[in-house]
Amino acid sequence: MKNLYKSQLKYYFTLKTLLSGLLFTFFIYADFFIRKNFFSGNPLPLIYLFNSVPYISIIVIPALCAKSPVASYDDFIPLALWKKLFVRFLCLLTVFSLFLLFLLPALIIFRLFYSFEAALVILSFIFLILYAACVISLCLLIFQLCQNQIISFLLSAVVLAIINSAHNFSVYISSSNVFAGLFKTLSFAWHFDAAGKAIFDSRDFLFFISFTLIFLILTSIISEKQKGRRWSKTQSLRLKSFIFILFMIFLNSQRYYFRLDFSKDKLFSTSKYTKALLKNVNQPLLISYYRSGTLSRLYPQVRDISDFLDSYTAKNKNISYIVKNPDKNASIKEILNNYGIQSQQIKTSSGTSTEFTEVYSAIILEFQGKFEAIPFVIGTEMLEYDLDVRLKSLLTDKKLSVNVILGNGMNYSEDYSYLAPIFNSEGILCNPIFPQTADFASRLEEAEGSLLVIGDSKIGIDDAIAIENYILSGKGNAIFMLSPYSCDIAGDWRLFQNEKQTLLKCWKTGD
Repeated sequence: MKNLYKSQLKYYFTLKTLLSGLLFTFFIYADFFIRKNFFSGNPLPLIYLFNSVPYISIIVIPALCAKSPVASYDDFIPLALWKKLFVRFLCLLTVFSLFLLFLLPALIIFRLFYSFEAALVILSFIFLILYAACVISLCLLIFQLCQNQIISFLLSAVVLAIINSAHNFSVYISSSNVFAGLFKTLSFAWHFDAAGKAIFDSRDFLFFISFTLIFLILTSIISEKQKGRRWSKTQSLRLKSFIFILFMIFLNSQRYYFRLDFSKDKLFSTSKYTKALLKNVNQPLLISYYRSGTLSRLYPQVRDISDFLDSYTAKNKNISYIVKNPDKNASIKEILNNYGIQSQQIKTSSGTSTEFTEVYSAIILEFQGKFEAIPFVIGTEMLEYDLDVRLKSLLTDKKLSVNVILGNGMNYSEDYSYLAPIFNSEGILCNPIFPQTADFASRLEEAEGSLLVIGDSKIGIDDAIAIENYILSGKGNAIFMLSPYSCDIAGDWRLFQNEKQTLLKCWKTGD
């Protein structure tokens, strides 16, 4: 079989292969560098380069799988049909893998402007090859079922278009959770999302491997039947059992899996600080993830949240984790409302209409009769920090706080009414302290936590001394948002220079 592979491979380097390679390269480069405006100056994620591959594969892979004239001599090769099929599969996969090498110049160009993680590139190439193996085996099955080359090509292209776009069906088609789950299973984006973040996910790996083998076995069986072969009951049972085992491996891989985080910053795995913090949980802690089914159907990132929470809670036996779907459940929505959590709106389309759908993606931590909430989360970029802040607050019974000093004379309850909700959504208490009041210095002395000073036109010398003493005491970091100018936002928006610039003048000159 090895000798057959070597001898057959040269017949795949034809004009058709050359044209397919040129089309593949042109589409990838045009899509990434031109359509996505790579040279516009706005940073472009490298994953967009790899995401283009499946879409041009809709045409390229069926074109490669079409039988060449030399294939008519396969019947004279003294090898089993399944071996000849496997050699053909390997030749096609080799050719497509060579096409992927055309991406290397694009990576070099990308590296001239931005940096990227080697692990992301390596995993992306690995899963693109796995994707190609699965798609090639599927196309071989279609070409074997339908002997007409043109019809087989068109049918393969349509099937691949459906597979590559399946993750978008839930956006435009109103469907049940069963069909939405099927769409996700078919979707390349869903099975490539983890690799695009430098994560090796065993579920995606086994998905491609299982279905590649299933398609190859089915193609071999159909080919043998077309040649007139008949199987005994034992042989038939063995083949069916093997296909069943492969399918069960795929199904069980969704339940029993592992993820390896190769990203540079380990954004999708718990840090040493988190592991140490979780060891302090000596009483039952319940983490509830309230996730709308609609949201989980539309965004692959939602799976990352569930996976991270699985990993987070597995570090301590005292921590339990459940997922609840608030959709069409009034009692759960009432619970969320009692926690002060409101739904968010996302845009969905159905047929010719576009509408906004209310969704939830909230996390509640409950510990010894107390709770902390993350009102809305859509990714894992800040999830570990958000969880740790709230868990530490529950364990120490002490919340993070920020002391806000409005030194520009504006009103906290009206002009800056948005500050408290923003900080509260991050699990941080907002403590306003007003300058030019009799108790300013004493209140600041009693306070703890970070300091946020906005403006200094209404701050006197005594107030400035109190602020300086607070900073020197080491109670917390400070952020100053100062300007020598003010704006009349209640009037004509005129800019004027502040008469008093206490902090700017004193600290700038060193007085």
